[in-house]
Amino acid sequence: MTTAARAATPAIDATRLVEMYATMERIRALEAVLSAQGERFGQIFVMTSGMEAIATGVCAMLREDDYLLSTHRTQAHGIAKGLRMDKMLAEILYKGTGYMGGVGGRQHMAVLDLGFFGGTGIVGANVPIACGVALTCKMRKQGQVAACILGDGATTTGAFHEGLGIAALWDLPVVYVIENNQYAGYMPLSGQTKLEKLSDRAKGYGIPGVTVDGTDVIAVAEATAEVVERARAGKGPTLIEAVTLVMGGGTVTNEGRKWRSDAEMAEWLAKDPIGRLRNKLLADGALTRQMADAIAKSAKAEAEAAGKFVHESPDPDPKNAMRNVYFEGKRRG
Repeated sequence: MTTAARAATPAIDATRLVEMYATMERIRALEAVLSAQGERFGQIFVMTSGMEAIATGVCAMLREDDYLLSTHRTQAHGIAKGLRMDKMLAEILYKGTGYMGGVGGRQHMAVLDLGFFGGTGIVGANVPIACGVALTCKMRKQGQVAACILGDGATTTGAFHEGLGIAALWDLPVVYVIENNQYAGYMPLSGQTKLEKLSDRAKGYGIPGVTVDGTDVIAVAEATAEVVERARAGKGPTLIEAVTLVMGGGTVTNEGRKWRSDAEMAEWLAKDPIGRLRNKLLADGALTRQMADAIAKSAKAEAEAAGKFVHESPDPDPKNAMRNVYFEGKRRG
């Protein structure tokens, strides 16, 4: 890849939008299989997305050599950053064929070759970690940026404020994206803060903050493209708040459905990000119904093949239990 090619943020044209639609269909198809597999594995706790537009819109505006730091919902972010569906599903379900041999799982799956730094088991911990990644980008002077996706609950942690303070002070090339699905676990946003817009937290650090419709992948992509270019130009970090809703109950066990009202669920269904983009592409003539159906069918087939791959995969070898615990390379110096 040439320097000129690496310098450009992808254009949001019809071709890119069709790719975004395919990505969102793939995320949802994978999570359908993940739900079924999770139940079979005994109610494994994996948060489902229903927020495909955020992961897709953000990653579509990143270069291949940019970095992404995820939160608990690694499956959506991983798909959007280019991870293989089968190996990712295997890792989430702790199989030996997973990206990390089944020892990382959902929250600690990282694929550095693809710029995916993975998630974290501690809410908000990825915010200061992103500072370190962004500092590396700045020192390399190759125009790379780090994107860090976090939940609304992470904005009330000390790590969030520490990270934003450092990022702002050092003008680090990092974009923070809040997936505001209006709940932190079981706590609604009104029980977390008196702020009407979480993007207003940026004011305390002298950096820009913007709020967008997180169910509109085009709005997410446009906001991301602008602030990514700002970061590449050395103008420092930006805080994006993407307001959305989570489909179902928030986990494959769907227990959160018990405390979400019918009105909330109806609102989410009316704003289904996949349906919104599909309808736009059909109206614009960028897709026919046959083409859209074929994309969805292909995504489903890929996800089902990934499920079969996991079902046939072995568990991690106990002999490797101590690998990656101690330093195994050559001592420097």
